[in-house]
Amino acid sequence: MPDVTMCPGGACPLRQRCYRYRAVPDGRQDAFGAVPFDEEAGACELFWDVARLAPSDEAIRTRAYYLWLAAGRPHGAAETHWYAARAQLVAAAAALLRDDLP
Repeated sequence: MPDVTMCPGGACPLRQRCYRYRAVPDGRQDAFGAVPFDEEAGACELFWDVARLAPSDEAIRTRAYYLWLAAGRPHGAAETHWYAARAQLVAAAAALLRDDLP
């Protein structure tokens, strides 16, 4: 993910799912002076859903292929490599998010 302006979260109901709030700061990060959530509209136009970090099937397929190559191209292990690739990519995405949330 590129550098982003961080959100202070406050009482925003979206903060648990928002990348701008959950992201681990990378070096110096700018932050909004106030929470951009619009209570009247019930939305935030600056909301970045952490679900966007979920690996795509294409990314999993590519990673599984390289795991298969590294394992010596064994037959019958496609499912094992698929789940291992998915787990690695999910862990990498989770490493981008803070866990110490209120």
